[in-house]
Amino acid sequence: MGRTVELQPWTVLRGAYSYYEIVQETRDWVSTSGHDIGTATVEVPEMTDAEFFLEGCDDTGGSFSMIDGLTLPATEPQVSNMLRIMPMGSAGRLYSYLRWRIKPTNDNWSVTFRVNVVLK
Repeated sequence: MGRTVELQPWTVLRGAYSYYEIVQETRDWVSTSGHDIGTATVEVPEMTDAEFFLEGCDDTGGSFSMIDGLTLPATEPQVSNMLRIMPMGSAGRLYSYLRWRIKPTNDNWSVTFRVNVVLK
């Protein structure tokens, strides 16, 4: 049976400095346990002087891999399809945990976004 998870509701983040990356809190990551297929929809209609990343990892203390990344605002939602067991040549892997990360590229940055995940 599938489930839809709001990884992040509509959010606006702004900052005056570009020293630090902003990473979603661990308690808000999505666990994909018990599911073999995932579809993430990322909407970033406004973004200034920042980069947005959707990332996955198999261990909460491990290193994260990029699933999708945006360096400019997107007029259309970005969809990433993921599979737990990937066929040869497949691009998207369903990791155990999903999160978002923002990397400011300049001072006075801003990002408006939301992320939804459907798991089956």
